[in-house]
Amino acid sequence: LHADSPALTAFARQYYRDCYVEGDVDFVFGRATAVYDRCHFRTLDRTDLASAPYGFVFAPSTAGANPRGYLVLRSRITSTAPDAHYKLARPWVPSSDLTAHPMLTVRDSHLGAGIDAVAPYGTMSAGFPWQDQRFAEHRNTGPGARVTIPANRPQLTASEARAHTPAAWLGDWHPHA
Repeated sequence: LHADSPALTAFARQYYRDCYVEGDVDFVFGRATAVYDRCHFRTLDRTDLASAPYGFVFAPSTAGANPRGYLVLRSRITSTAPDAHYKLARPWVPSSDLTAHPMLTVRDSHLGAGIDAVAPYGTMSAGFPWQDQRFAEHRNTGPGARVTIPANRPQLTASEARAHTPAAWLGDWHPHA
């Protein structure tokens, strides 16, 4: 699912509800301001690889000037792959926009056993580590959401989470009303 915008300065807003998306490597990617509400993401088994990671669910490439990237809420991630063989996300800083500052918030969602709970994020390009991006989680459940190494799982406080809502992401556009 290429959730993108037509230009670096266009903060295209997209809303996905009750959707189903499956894939293996960076299968939800792009620079749009996008809300994924009650969606099911399914990672696939890969017979062409002998070891983890098999891939990444999200690869946002949010423009640096955009205050909103991807918001995933009330969703679930399942897998046909072995446990812990997928990463939740990695930042995509394309060569066409080295000022990108990828953003992903996953909240109130169920992360299945296919997600690597110990190290759920990866880095795509050496100069742009995931730790320098805008990645956060809040109140997720499931084996892939276990916080075993807090530094690897940036968590929003309840106060911060109140700003990570569809209304904040979509502004005056109300597709879900």
